[in-house]
Amino acid sequence: MAATSQKLEQDGLGIPLIAAEPRIRAAALGLLGVHGLAEDAARITVPVQFLVQWDDQMVPRDQSLALFDALASAHTTPHPQHL
Repeated sequence: MAATSQKLEQDGLGIPLIAAEPRIRAAALGLLGVHGLAEDAARITVPVQFLVQWDDQMVPRDQSLALFDALASAHTTPHPQHL
């Protein structure tokens, strides 16, 4: 999953697409870290549901929460997932 998400981000999908595309009205994001995405995340103002894998071995919780904090949306809801 992490490799697939990373590939999508490199291709301009996910956070970069949501930041650039005004037709997108809401988003469900998560399971990513902040590395290289903070600038685009700061341009996202649509409502976001954000999934955080609480004990993720691939993406440390602090990196995921840093990405959540970088989002500019006033309507962002975190959804922590515990395994």
